[in-house]
Amino acid sequence: NDHPATLYTEANLAHGYREAGQLDTALALLADTLERSKVKLGEYHPDTLATMLTLGETYQTAGQLELAMPLLEETLRLMKIHRGADH
Repeated sequence: NDHPATLYTEANLAHGYREAGQLDTALALLADTLERSKVKLGEYHPDTLATMLTLGETYQTAGQLELAMPLLEETLRLMKIHRGADH
C-alpha cells in the first residue's frame, strides 16, 4: 500500500530498526519506502525528503559513507531549494 500514512509509518518503523541496531532491515525498508515515496508523493515532498535524510543517516550509522555522503548532500541541496535555506 502506498498511502501517504503507510509510507510515513514505514519510514518511522525503519528508524526504529536503526535505533535497535537492525541496520540491514532498516536500510532495506528505507530504500524501498524512499522509491515508493518519490512515485506517490513526489521527489520534493517533505516526507520524501525526510525519508531520504533518514536513509542517508542510516548508511552513515552502518559505516557506508560512500553511500551516505552523496545522499545527504543531495538531500541538503533539495531541502534548500524546496524548503528554503533558512528552514
